[in-house]
Amino acid sequence: MTLEEFSAQFADAIEISHGDVSGMTEFKQLDIWDSLCVLTIIAMVDTNYNVTVGGHDLEKAVSVSDLFDLVRSRTK
Repeated sequence: MTLEEFSAQFADAIEISHGDVSGMTEFKQLDIWDSLCVLTIIAMVDTNYNVTVGGHDLEKAVSVSDLFDLVRSRTK
């Protein structure tokens, strides 16, 4: 898994253009970001990486890169 792949999957999950998401994207600042996006990203991470993240994890993460690092650290 690379940051670019993760960013693309993140964008696909919340149905925005890949160009709108990079590692530096502060995802909570996206106009589309809401509680449904939180659930969608939790499901995407579980499905694609078999890693459990929760709402608290997303609260602590600021950027897509932060979330990527968290997922990578929990990948078996």
